[in-house]
Amino acid sequence: ARPAQLKGTLILVHVANMPSFLARTIYYSPIDHKNLNRVYPGRRDGSVSERIAEAITREVIDRSDYLVDIHSGDGNESLRPYTYWSKLGLDARADSLGRMMALAWGNDHIVVDTDRPRDLKASVYTQNTAHLRGKPSITTEAGYLGVAAEDMVQRNVDGAFRLMRFLRMLPGDVQLVEHPIWLDRTAVLTSPGTGVWHPRVDRGTTVQRGTVIGELTDFFGNVVAQVRAPFAGEVLYIVGTPAMSKGEPVGMIGQTAKENDR
Repeated sequence: ARPAQLKGTLILVHVANMPSFLARTIYYSPIDHKNLNRVYPGRRDGSVSERIAEAITREVIDRSDYLVDIHSGDGNESLRPYTYWSKLGLDARADSLGRMMALAWGNDHIVVDTDRPRDLKASVYTQNTAHLRGKPSITTEAGYLGVAAEDMVQRNVDGAFRLMRFLRMLPGDVQLVEHPIWLDRTAVLTSPGTGVWHPRVDRGTTVQRGTVIGELTDFFGNVVAQVRAPFAGEVLYIVGTPAMSKGEPVGMIGQTAKENDR
């Protein structure tokens, strides 16, 4: 595609959280120790993360008709590609177009999220901030362990072009995922303690309820806890690095939705 073929305006934010990017920190800013994707819509007079969120809300979300929050897998996460679609029941257009955007992006695993906050003043997440303003939106996940894997980079490029063709911003045939796997039950599992994490499953693994997904040892190698899958499903991501603090995520499990829930 050539720039002259573009209809409308494409707004790109290359790096949303520059302090964390340059300091190689996961989850939390090295400056105010807050998670950028937990402080929306932000505050102009707040901390660094809150000011970044406010600027993105004002300069990107409020100026957009549609939004994609592209996530690349945190530096500690071994992650399989998937997409978040919000089905909040507040705005039929935002819900239905968000669903179509997820299908257009191209990831066949789609998490159906019905539990996002409904308060405009405490929207918390980037995608949710757009959704509550009536702007169809999705969050995409691709990438793992902080590696700039070329196939994951290309997946994001392909997804962006597929979506722009769907929105008629670019000419070309519209492609939708033909056999999506809708995941309406998910669980982020957290560590019961601090120590050394040892994953026992890989990203994309199918697990049964009770499957050990990883073990926590003390710093001498003694097992102090096992983390088990709370229900049968697929491992969407598993933390693949050793450092672990109490309460931090260790992995995420997703379960396929029933036919009438999709």
